[in-house]
Amino acid sequence: MRYVIIVFLLVFVLVTNLQLGDAQTIRYNINDPGIIAIINGKTVTGKTFSFFEEQLKKVNRFKSKNSLMYGLITNQLLAEYHLDQLKKNNIKLSDEIMQNINDEYLLVVKQILSINNMVDIEKKSKTYIVESKTTDIEKVISFFPKKNKNKTLISSKAYRKALYGKEAEKYILLSYRFPNRKKGVITLYELLKQQNPHGITEILAVNSRFLEEAVQKIYLKNYIFYLADMPQNIHDVTLKEAYRLVKYKHIKKAYLDSLKTDINPKTEKARDVLRKKIMAVPQKRVGAYFIEHKEKFKEVKSVNARHIRLKDEKTARVVEKKLEKGAVFKEMVVKYSISPDKKGSDPGRLPVIHNNGNKNLSFLHRICLFQVKGKPSKYMRTPKGYEIIMVDERIEGYRDPQDKSLVNDISKKILIEDKNKALKKTKASLFKKSVIQINKNLLGGRLNAEK
Repeated sequence: MRYVIIVFLLVFVLVTNLQLGDAQTIRYNINDPGIIAIINGKTVTGKTFSFFEEQLKKVNRFKSKNSLMYGLITNQLLAEYHLDQLKKNNIKLSDEIMQNINDEYLLVVKQILSINNMVDIEKKSKTYIVESKTTDIEKVISFFPKKNKNKTLISSKAYRKALYGKEAEKYILLSYRFPNRKKGVITLYELLKQQNPHGITEILAVNSRFLEEAVQKIYLKNYIFYLADMPQNIHDVTLKEAYRLVKYKHIKKAYLDSLKTDINPKTEKARDVLRKKIMAVPQKRVGAYFIEHKEKFKEVKSVNARHIRLKDEKTARVVEKKLEKGAVFKEMVVKYSISPDKKGSDPGRLPVIHNNGNKNLSFLHRICLFQVKGKPSKYMRTPKGYEIIMVDERIEGYRDPQDKSLVNDISKKILIEDKNKALKKTKASLFKKSVIQINKNLLGGRLNAEK
């Protein structure tokens, strides 16, 4: 009996350990009233945490402190992991990611500094402009490659050439000097990398006003960031800490997006890689997946249906209302249908409609395949007039597990599942390796580490 109890306790401890998983790596040993968490040595203050909590509440996206904390932890752990991977492969964060980080951080700064009236901010900022070349738009356009004397190229290749050209980095559109700071500049390179195709088109259309506004937008952002760096403005919420949390959020998103690109490729080369991966999925796994999720692969094999063809919408509306009130479908066929089959032995009866993948099925027959059994449809307009249909019988079956398109679909689903399992494993490993400390009192209890 004693041996059984010991074995039971050992099994209980093992199961408990497996269930707690992530939660075991979290220590509740912070008593500082100003700190809510320390994640791998990086601090999250109570004030910063409360700030993000309030922002989420404003847009009705706040669930609980528990959920927010778990999100901040996973953002940091996955972001640090992704940054480490990029470093090993000598890859830098893309301009697009950095742009997204700065755009969101700009909103955060505005909230923290309570900047609501941009008119005064813009007016004040302009006093620090030293020189502007935004009116010289012809010079800007000259940086784009020309196809001939009259036409400017705006192909992606030409755009990249203009964007990353060394000359674009040297050409200064605006220079400024904020108090107690070195001279700052906005280059053509900086302008171009923040423009979408519409913006490039506006510039090439010699829209000097658009060019000036685009440069001013970048300059104003720089001025607001300058205000955020002023000592007197770093007393409520640490802006550097807020920037770090915003940065982690976008880097984590970039990491998750990178996992999706293999399954949703954008280039032909990537599509070829995906096709090879799909073909490499063992048939045994495909078959096992089909059996396990068989109900998902149900389809209509054939239907028996009848219809009423009506001459105009007014009549169709009348018949639809009569059917809704309980009129007999067969009687409505005889009375109102303009189709020759109304005179048959079974008025309005359509031939058995088989779902055999035949693309030559008429519009009416295809609609019948999706209609609910035993309930008259709403009237619909077809190439031959207005129709109301009634399905009397639906014969269902399963898709052919040997069908090539189905095999490809299942193989892709298996690849997605494998990626999700790998991500879950990576996350669990990161939690296990990390040092996570939480102020239980500020959080309002223990953290429920989600799976």
